[in-house]
Amino acid sequence: FRSAVELHLWDNRLGGSIPSEIGKLSNLISLGLYNNDLTGEIPTEIGKLTSLRDFFLLFRNKLIGAIPSEIGLLTTLADFQAFENELTGTLPTEIGLMASLWLFNVFQNQISGSLPTEIGTLESIGIFTVLNNRLNGTIPTQLGLLSESLVQVYLEYNMLTGILPTEILQLSRLRDFRTAGNKRIGGSLPSDIGRLTSMQVLYMDENDHTGTLPTSFGNLTSLVDLRLHQNRFSGPLPYELCLLENLNLVLLDDNNFTGCAYPELCAVGPSCNDEINN
Repeated sequence: FRSAVELHLWDNRLGGSIPSEIGKLSNLISLGLYNNDLTGEIPTEIGKLTSLRDFFLLFRNKLIGAIPSEIGLLTTLADFQAFENELTGTLPTEIGLMASLWLFNVFQNQISGSLPTEIGTLESIGIFTVLNNRLNGTIPTQLGLLSESLVQVYLEYNMLTGILPTEILQLSRLRDFRTAGNKRIGGSLPSDIGRLTSMQVLYMDENDHTGTLPTSFGNLTSLVDLRLHQNRFSGPLPYELCLLENLNLVLLDDNNFTGCAYPELCAVGPSCNDEINN
């Protein structure tokens, strides 16, 4: 195997731990071990796999322990996925060294600690998914540095706190942004949230947001799915929501909205009224 450039062992019944000898496969450009019964920790020897380029896939196993800091040595790797394991510890700051990383997915583990500010150096990152973990602290303002690449961010169902940083508004390519289920993320939404004109899916439900909905929502003409239920929003609903022709689903229940944003809102067709009421 030492001269192998691809090792694909997914969808088997492999058990036991990943051997440290895997570090000897220094020519690998892709490594797929997902959908097995692997246990134990991710060996630090993965840092020797510096030729990894296409993917390193560990998802749907029973791996434990922390993601080793040596992952930062995989500077040419594009795709790292270790979701649906039992990983713990914190996200290593060394992930900021993974200059070629486009997809990072570790959802449904038990990872704790804060989101490292070093993610702001991931100039190639397109998809960043950490939902269903135990992450705390605030959303790093450094996310705003990824305006040329970031299209999808899933931060749902963690223990994140604070307000939505205005630096997020610099993410001109962002299409799917989700913070749902972080009950201590709150405050009002930025008045110029409409700058996120590429946005198609926005989940900010089950948070603790307050204030009124900005009228700049009317600029989100690509928006298809909007979920803001179970917050503490108040005031009238902006008429601009009814002008979003691509909007298929709007969930605004369990808030404190009152009245209509404009008289025209009460007179609009049944499809728009039904959409907002649901």
